[in-house]
Amino acid sequence: MTIDLEAGYDQLSPTLANTILSKEFALQQVNKQSKAVDAEYSYKDGLLHCSRLVPDTTLNQRFLQSEGTTKDTETVTLAGQAPLGISFDQAGLLSSLHFKEDASFSAPLFDDQIDIEVRAVGLNTK
Repeated sequence: MTIDLEAGYDQLSPTLANTILSKEFALQQVNKQSKAVDAEYSYKDGLLHCSRLVPDTTLNQRFLQSEGTTKDTETVTLAGQAPLGISFDQAGLLSSLHFKEDASFSAPLFDDQIDIEVRAVGLNTK
């Protein structure tokens, strides 16, 4: 177990000691079947915090509605589909990314163009 203590914490605080001991005891008693064990904490203002990201589906849906980007989507395999290109409904909004048919794919190349086969693509949201 790792605990990050804020600067200036009370080293003699019985609350801090009890919190650490109870958390360590709980970790020792955790169900052996479960692999989801929180072992990193931050102690601040008398509270033990764990840094865990959990999707909030309701909040995400409300945000998308406020941005006007909710759409019904369909998941299909790419095998057997017409050539596709990536497009955005709104520039800079990753949630508006979608595939659409690329009609220019079959057009002949000009003399100063080459054909490149893409094997992998990376996407970073930063």
